[in-house]
Amino acid sequence: MSQAEAEPDPTLPTAWIVMFLLLVLGLGAAAVLFVGGDLIAGGFVQAPFLF
Repeated sequence: MSQAEAEPDPTLPTAWIVMFLLLVLGLGAAAVLFVGGDLIAGGFVQAPFLF
């Protein structure tokens, strides 16, 4: 048995990390819009319950 078969690679592929970050950012933006916030308000993200 070779070394590659003995141990699986524990590192995450970069594509998975990028997809996860895009998913989290998309869900966060959807949540802000859902509660009535504005994504572009004076150059920063603004949600009505924060201010």
